[in-house]
Amino acid sequence: MINNGDITQGVHHASTVLLNLPTDFRPAIVIRRAHAVAAAVPPQRRSLAAVRSLHEVLAIETER
Repeated sequence: MINNGDITQGVHHASTVLLNLPTDFRPAIVIRRAHAVAAAVPPQRRSLAAVRSLHEVLAIETER
């Protein structure tokens, strides 16, 4: 979705999937993939609220 230009929907989907996964299904590879989704957002679009929300979700995951 992000690569096709739908930044908001792409990061929202990533956030939703990550938040809905049980903790046991969030191994490091899943978190790394979520970080890759965030990194795929063009720099000029990283201030979007949905992108900031994904970064907040990732910050919570990193603390666990």
